[in-house]
Amino acid sequence: MELILEIPDKFSFSGKLTKEDALLGLAIKMYMDEEVTLYAAAELANMDWFQFQKELASRKIPTIKTSITEIREQIAASKTIL
Repeated sequence: MELILEIPDKFSFSGKLTKEDALLGLAIKMYMDEEVTLYAAAELANMDWFQFQKELASRKIPTIKTSITEIREQIAASKTIL
């Protein structure tokens, strides 16, 4: 699918908004809304997953979405296996 988006010059923040910036912003938004995985968002942003993860970290966006309760349940389950 190809999407063509025209952004009027008055919204380009002094002409500094690039296609890459727009794709990155879209990828981050879709990742945060859980519409795409980390890997898919990285691909959309034309980055490898490690670069994308670093970008998220620089914006203080978590990449691990496991709750404390889930972690405790996983630890308890692993103890019964051992």
